[in-house]
Amino acid sequence: MPKFSKTINIHKVGSKKFVKKGFHLGAEYRREVVENFQVGAGLDFRLSSLKEPADEIEDGEKATYDYDNLISIPLYVTSRYNFKNSTEITPSIKLNLEYVINIIEIK
Repeated sequence: MPKFSKTINIHKVGSKKFVKKGFHLGAEYRREVVENFQVGAGLDFRLSSLKEPADEIEDGEKATYDYDNLISIPLYVTSRYNFKNSTEITPSIKLNLEYVINIIEIK
């Protein structure tokens, strides 16, 4: 498990969500370069509040962290192929390649 701060007072984490509070805002632009194939780029901003972590240790104790917020800024390129069909629903395959900048706000 990667260590993001001085201490993370947990050893084993349950299957619950990592973050209770936060928001995500993003934008993506794609352009069709050949029929049914699009390429583009995107940018996201994610703020996760770690003041009240949602992770629990198996015996029910709450995990504690030495930092307040985790800010993630993913930058990515994307491509999408739309399959031809005769229905209103268009199946597609999408591929993103991203680089993420993480900023941790320490108490």
